[in-house]
Amino acid sequence: MVPGSREQQEKCIFCRIARREESNDILFEDKNLVAFRDIHPAASEHILVISKAHIPSLYSLMPNPEDIQLVEDMIAVGTELLSGTPPAERKFGFHYPPFNSYVTAHQLLDRLRKDVKPNAVSM
Repeated sequence: MVPGSREQQEKCIFCRIARREESNDILFEDKNLVAFRDIHPAASEHILVISKAHIPSLYSLMPNPEDIQLVEDMIAVGTELLSGTPPAERKFGFHYPPFNSYVTAHQLLDRLRKDVKPNAVSM
């Protein structure tokens, strides 16, 4: 992953939530991820799972085992948090500036994995 600048991290609302500088109802937290409800939900269960490390954009993610694992972990956390929601009603994806663009989590994984040797990642 290509990290963002310190200034980007200071201004980023998601980084501030991850550092608990902004109040939010944290649903899950571990050493790498934080999950919380969206303040402007587009669905009855709209949960954001974010990396604690600042990711400037989807284009910052690299086709390497670490970034693939990060995305897989994000999907796993989302799946667990939405375990009471029927699978057909679950939608996992990523928004990126200007926030009207959308890519599904599985599309992102496919893009990252295509440049990784098959034995490099446990799937």
